[in-house]
Amino acid sequence: EWMDAFRANGNVAAEPFLTTAEALHHPDVVANGDVVTIDDPVHGAVRMVGALAELTVTPAVVGRPAPRVGEHTAEVLAEVATEAPSPSVAHAVTAPSPQAGRPLAGVLVVEFATIIAAPLSTSMLADLGARVVRVEVTDGDPYRHLVAHGTPAAKTTAGKESICIDLKTPAGRALARRLALRADVLVHNYRPGVADRLGLGFDELHAEHPGLVWVSVAGYGRHSPSAGRPATHPCAGAAMGGAGFQAGGAVTAPCPTLDDVREVSRQLIRANESNPDPNTSAVAASATLLALLARARHGVGQAVYVNMLAANLYANADDALAYSGKADRPGAGAELVGPSACYRLYRTAAGWLFLAVTTDAEFRRLAVAADRPRLAGDPRFATVAARGEHDDALGQALAAVFATRSADAWETALTAAGVAGVR
Repeated sequence: EWMDAFRANGNVAAEPFLTTAEALHHPDVVANGDVVTIDDPVHGAVRMVGALAELTVTPAVVGRPAPRVGEHTAEVLAEVATEAPSPSVAHAVTAPSPQAGRPLAGVLVVEFATIIAAPLSTSMLADLGARVVRVEVTDGDPYRHLVAHGTPAAKTTAGKESICIDLKTPAGRALARRLALRADVLVHNYRPGVADRLGLGFDELHAEHPGLVWVSVAGYGRHSPSAGRPATHPCAGAAMGGAGFQAGGAVTAPCPTLDDVREVSRQLIRANESNPDPNTSAVAASATLLALLARARHGVGQAVYVNMLAANLYANADDALAYSGKADRPGAGAELVGPSACYRLYRTAAGWLFLAVTTDAEFRRLAVAADRPRLAGDPRFATVAARGEHDDALGQALAAVFATRSADAWETALTAAGVAGVR
């Protein structure tokens, strides 16, 4: 009911906490084409997250279903047997050339963006050698003022140059346009229509600068009914299942008192920080690189559209698929320490240890390193399946073991034995 009201208003940033399985049916994700269904020979119809981003001229396509193990061995070996390597490939393998510089040296990026998602993506491009000029309002990106001394903005502005332009004035808009027409890449996070009103819309710029890679980073996909709505990063984290996965039972916890409301809210906020924006940043940077590669290969600029919902669905790709008989995603448990006895956090005599044991061989090495050979000989724990059936008992046994030494001592002992256990 609340979401109906917020969508009708159009200016309220809000989303419900969903699981990733539920997110596959989110109306905005579906309408934007961010979910596809393929016919898999093993599982039948599989609903899954689609392409990483929308590249308007060289779009990605989710093609063939997942192959069976070794399905194409004969085909690929036949190709290898009949094709000689190209001279360029052979040269690259036998005599690599010296490093010529960073990958994006000589690329000019002009950024019209605020807060985290889009600015952090261009920081990644700056790290790769691009020259990034960020255009800020006269008193600076609002992110500079969210915390005293602007500390959070250190990474979102790192490696860049900053200029202040008043885009509300004709002179400011003219200057911004001149910058855009010199750029290789323009990145913005304006809501739909704003870039056009500023003279920075794709069609207008592309007519004069056909090689421009024009990147829009938005909360919602441009084809979705919420395209014009605002979004903050907790919205995407909640709606695409990431926050609920990390919060565990807090999502459905009863709140009979105000103190309960405060505690559950605290847990949900902590579970939703600070992944959703950086997830989007990584997708935006990757999509920009793909568009630059397409320009280098095909000589075309294009518009690129990235939205936070799809980016965060991609971040949960391990569960962003549905088919008949698929098991539910394992949760983090009531205490939020992990999904199973062999894949979770343990409190030690000093500090916490994370254990990741997934095979029978690893479990045997764990028993030896912990000086508990009886664990490996216990039929309840002898196989992956048996350990799953007796997970609670194994968790209690391992908790008692790990409580005897510090996390540092356990890390030293386990890693020396080839067991993944880190503090």
